[in-house]
Amino acid sequence: MESEDDKELRIRDAFRMIDRDGNNLIELKEVEAFIFNQGMNIQQEELQEFMEKIDTNRDGNIQYGEFEKAMKEFYEEGAEERMLKQVFDSIDRDHDGCIRSNELKYALYCLGEEIPDADIENMIQFATNGNDFVTFSEFVKMSK
Repeated sequence: MESEDDKELRIRDAFRMIDRDGNNLIELKEVEAFIFNQGMNIQQEELQEFMEKIDTNRDGNIQYGEFEKAMKEFYEEGAEERMLKQVFDSIDRDHDGCIRSNELKYALYCLGEEIPDADIENMIQFATNGNDFVTFSEFVKMSK
């Protein structure tokens, strides 16, 4: 079970990752870029609804307090596994239920990490005791 301090740190890190310009506000364009870089495809209307739901003061941006509140609600019972499933599905680009080295390499590249193929393959084999792919249950274990 994750401690409250660990959750707070994870929330702060997530906010910083999305707030690309470091102005302590998450703007629509930053959410769009984050979603695009994760390989996800979300309709503009859905994205606008998402922003409106979190932006409680209706200024068009998401401040840290708004983000923190939304994330804490998301972390309720079972929410962490749902979030991991969304992340897993965004990395599993061919939707076969497995993350292979090329999919992991692409996801890491989108996050600004360029890792050699051999290192990615070694990471997957280590995490899975020798397999060349990661299943969702293995992904959950790795994330804890």
